[in-house]
Amino acid sequence: LTKQVVALKLIDLKNVTINWQNLQTGQKSKIDQLSLQASNIREGDFFPIKLSLNVNSNKPNVIGNINLSGKFRASTWRKQYQLRDFILITKLRGKDVPQGKVNAQLKSDVAITNNEFKATGLSLTLNGDTVTGNLDATGINKITAFDSNSIMRPLNIKGGFNSKRLRFAGMNLTNAKLNLQG
Repeated sequence: LTKQVVALKLIDLKNVTINWQNLQTGQKSKIDQLSLQASNIREGDFFPIKLSLNVNSNKPNVIGNINLSGKFRASTWRKQYQLRDFILITKLRGKDVPQGKVNAQLKSDVAITNNEFKATGLSLTLNGDTVTGNLDATGINKITAFDSNSIMRPLNIKGGFNSKRLRFAGMNLTNAKLNLQG
């Protein structure tokens, strides 16, 4: 196995606009104020990455913004990818958004190898409710297509989630704990 080192000093995109229109379906989507920054990119080393964008779509009816940041490391020859100090913040609204509005923040450290997905220190705040925990999934190298049967069948999933207060399906739960295995 030969290792090829890929290095790039800087990616700095600012104020990019992407328009998409499907004339057959009438779908119109626009991404604007897209910014992407990454520096000191080198195979096998962590480098900082930031992405932000606004989205406006009629099908589905969604408007809002998305921001993510973290430190990323890729070792493509080993098929290993890591996100450290990953933060994803979304603020979306529209008639096709559940309950008309979603304010979410996701924090985690993520590691992906050719067979395993791990999210540790996971914290999801969704419209004021917070869930914390960890998630492991193995068998991801057996996924061959993106349909529900082929994705779920080969996976082994294990996780645990905790929440001090959670509103779910019209219920108010306190000190909720969920163990996940499948």
